[in-house]
Amino acid sequence: MDADSKLVPTWRLGDRSTADATVFIQDLADRIENRIQLTTDGHRLYLEAVEGAFGAEIDYAMLIKLYGAPPEAERRYSSPECIGTKPHRVQGDPDPPVRLDLLSRAPEPHHADGDAAVHPAD
Repeated sequence: MDADSKLVPTWRLGDRSTADATVFIQDLADRIENRIQLTTDGHRLYLEAVEGAFGAEIDYAMLIKLYGAPPEAERRYSSPECIGTKPHRVQGDPDPPVRLDLLSRAPEPHHADGDAAVHPAD
């Protein structure tokens, strides 16, 4: 999602495989003309996909979600609560936004497909 316009330049419904990550990120790169800042979740398959699609022409970071243990009574059926994030610079000079209010409502990793945020590079 573009941070300013809130437009979604691409989306893909898939299974978070190498093939889907590659197709998703390549489609994003094909739609963007200028250098961007990209923040993805911590799905490691994005590392190769972003490098292959954008090369060195991107400011890229991963925003790693940190999880706490669910209460004892809910451990069996509940996903752990997101208690914070840790930005990880991958390439260039990214400035990943941290919005805990949105992350607390974000899908858990096993439900998320194509978690990526696009920000114009300054």
